[in-house]
Amino acid sequence: MDFLQEQVVDPFNKVLYTYIFIYLLIGAGIYFTVRTRFVQVRYFGRMLRQLRRSRRRDGGVSSFQAFCVGLAARVGTGTSPVSLSRSLSVVPARSSGCGWWPRSAWRRR
Repeated sequence: MDFLQEQVVDPFNKVLYTYIFIYLLIGAGIYFTVRTRFVQVRYFGRMLRQLRRSRRRDGGVSSFQAFCVGLAARVGTGTSPVSLSRSLSVVPARSSGCGWWPRSAWRRR
């Protein structure tokens, strides 16, 4: 199994993440920016004004609260798989001491 990973999967993974995905993401970002006529630049000031002026009415959620919840949901879902893969990986996470106890960097010997 290690042979398969070292000879096939790792080189393919390196090429995929080093060359293909980087250019694909940059190209998609430029394409959608031009296609939407730079919407993220055009409406930036409007977004800040909207966040500043928003007030809760009748027990509802303000624009800023909705923004924070949406941002937290995106960041949280991105970090969950990373922390899970780190805690289950063979290499112990020495910076935090987290991980499964037989592989933990801080376990007592």
